[in-house]
Amino acid sequence: DISAVFSYSLMVLRENGYSVIFSNRATGAILATMPIGLSLMKELWADATASIEHKLVVSLEMKNSGGATELNVASFKEHIQKGKQIKFPVTTGSKYYSDLVELASKIKERAGR
Repeated sequence: DISAVFSYSLMVLRENGYSVIFSNRATGAILATMPIGLSLMKELWADATASIEHKLVVSLEMKNSGGATELNVASFKEHIQKGKQIKFPVTTGSKYYSDLVELASKIKERAGR
């Protein structure tokens, strides 16, 4: 059921430290962000030079596919400094990719109950 997967997706995102910035139950879309943790030295440098934002942006899309709900998860890393936005893809094998796989697994586990 798309509605159940949508609700569990919102819960799992929030439980895992994500902030939901957009959701639309009718289209089955959710957009969420989470700050990327930097080393102390990088954080001090960022504070000293300018206001720099580092975050992970996650997009979830749910669709009905042959009577089952299909969940698609996409993501990118976003860096913003002085109004300039730079996006980097999340690559297979990275820590962030593993986190996304785990997130999707948690949603699947919850929705399957």
